[in-house]
Amino acid sequence: MNEATLRTILCELSRAFEARDLEGLLTSFSRSPTATYSGSEGGETATGAGALRPLFARLLRREATYSFDLPHLTYGGTHELVWMFGDGRGVEIRPGHADQVFPYRITGALVREDARWRWALLAGSEPTAPAADS
Repeated sequence: MNEATLRTILCELSRAFEARDLEGLLTSFSRSPTATYSGSEGGETATGAGALRPLFARLLRREATYSFDLPHLTYGGTHELVWMFGDGRGVEIRPGHADQVFPYRITGALVREDARWRWALLAGSEPTAPAADS
């Protein structure tokens, strides 16, 4: 995998969240029973298609939609498995309100499945300000 391909995959993921595209999100994940998503809030973890569908459906029913941009990427791997770390910003889009921008990170692993890359693991987080030194 090269950086352009990874950026395309991340852009498609961001668009699926913003467009509330449940099927698009689900098809971006591996069919493995251990495919896992973990969001930044408690209760936002699911493993396997049977658990991913209701979690994503619940997240996509929220009033706000979300997108992200990760200009800082680190990645590596093989022709069959790629790990990645992206650092940047998330955007909460809520009708009638100004967009809320916040720090955002994604860590993940992609596997080659049916001639395309799919998420085997995807974890999003919202980093907080650094702790003050004691």
